[in-house]
Amino acid sequence: MKHILILLMMVIIISCNNDTPEKLQNLIQQKLLERKTIFLQNKYDDCKRSLMSRVQLEVDSTLSFGSKYLKFDSITVPHDTNRPLKPEISFPQFNKPERPKSDSIIIK
Repeated sequence: MKHILILLMMVIIISCNNDTPEKLQNLIQQKLLERKTIFLQNKYDDCKRSLMSRVQLEVDSTLSFGSKYLKFDSITVPHDTNRPLKPEISFPQFNKPERPKSDSIIIK
């Protein structure tokens, strides 16, 4: 067991000394690229989330305004519609009842 530990320590020490500046530079560049990618992805996600929030707010206000406009539009008659003329109707046999002269109702 003692010999295996010593051998393992020697392998570790030799492997650590094998690092060349090119290998280190490549590892540094890889780590930098990974961190840049993660950073840019996080920024992109934050920007997209913020943009979607603003778009959702704008859509909600537009839909709210549109529904109110449609509600009022269905109640009122638009000004640009052509209304038919009032027809002249007469009933020759109809006699209009006479109203009493006073303002109060007479109960008999």
